[in-house]
Amino acid sequence: MTPPMTRRTALKTAAAGMAATAVTLAPSAADARVTRGGAVSGSMTGARALVDALLSEGVSCVFGIPGAQENELWDEMKSRGLGYLLVTHEFSAACMADGVSRSTGRPGVICIVPGPGLTNALTGIGEALLDSVPMVCVVGDVACGDKYKPFQVHELPQVGLLRQVTKGVFDVQHAAEIPGAVRQAFQLAQQGEPGPTAVVVPYNLLTDTHRFYCPPSGPREVPFDEAAFACAVQVLRNRKCRVGIYAGLGCMDFTTSLTKVAELLQAPVATSVSGKGVIDECHPLAVGWGYGPQGTRAAENAFREVDVVLAIGVRYSEVSTAFYAIPPHRHVIHVDINPANMGRIVKTEVCVNADAGLFLDR
Repeated sequence: MTPPMTRRTALKTAAAGMAATAVTLAPSAADARVTRGGAVSGSMTGARALVDALLSEGVSCVFGIPGAQENELWDEMKSRGLGYLLVTHEFSAACMADGVSRSTGRPGVICIVPGPGLTNALTGIGEALLDSVPMVCVVGDVACGDKYKPFQVHELPQVGLLRQVTKGVFDVQHAAEIPGAVRQAFQLAQQGEPGPTAVVVPYNLLTDTHRFYCPPSGPREVPFDEAAFACAVQVLRNRKCRVGIYAGLGCMDFTTSLTKVAELLQAPVATSVSGKGVIDECHPLAVGWGYGPQGTRAAENAFREVDVVLAIGVRYSEVSTAFYAIPPHRHVIHVDINPANMGRIVKTEVCVNADAGLFLDR
């Protein structure tokens, strides 16, 4: 069976003196498609399967720079109608994907080459990790398997580098794994505390053909500690105690619920720096960011009268606490989807491991 002609083989053929008019890019397989249910299905190249997986995940734009290890992937983006935006530096791509995620609540996507492409993007990916921003990084790699040869261009330890700045890395070793790895990357990026993930694909797998059937991932697990929730409700029911809400980026998708709870409790709402926007700043209960001397004066004054701090979807980081100088309060209830974020800096009476939206709606 004659392998399909790709950009890479086309260039090799042209270099060997073949007439350019005889060179065509590989046509799409007739049965290759994304089904109505969102499954990537049919016989296709790894590049096509990856692009179809991105489309089925609702991606509308990819940020990055094409390069030798990903040319086929960018060709498929163009032919499949997946939007992309070319940048002049991979750090810019990571920042753009970060901004898309913050504004839409969906993971931003970057597509970069290995080696310098990846190292240029590491700072932006690391920022997404520290600020709990979901992002999916598609990273090309040198050839693997029987196509591997030592000393390839950009042959750095891509997986090892990415493990330092992501929640998880999916290291693809066969074309059949490509759409499933993309699915898992999206799920992990949004599971629990959000953050960046990566899919590393050796370039020879992008041109390999395989018959795929990869359905969408199942629903994400959402934690909710019923016992701790009951304890928090008991504290909040004490009408002698004034409540103040400290809201972080974890509340960004739940503005309406947060506002309703604040109005019910008549609680001033302060936010972390990254949580700005979780409540309309013109709302009479919004007092700005922070609630210590490092924050706005309105927040500092309002929280002086507070007995119970209800911290939701927020970390007490070095910056948000003015080098850990946050004022103490009699009662602190900390609600966070990541149990490792709670009770680390501020003495906490009740720790509730729960999704912010689920907690607020209850």
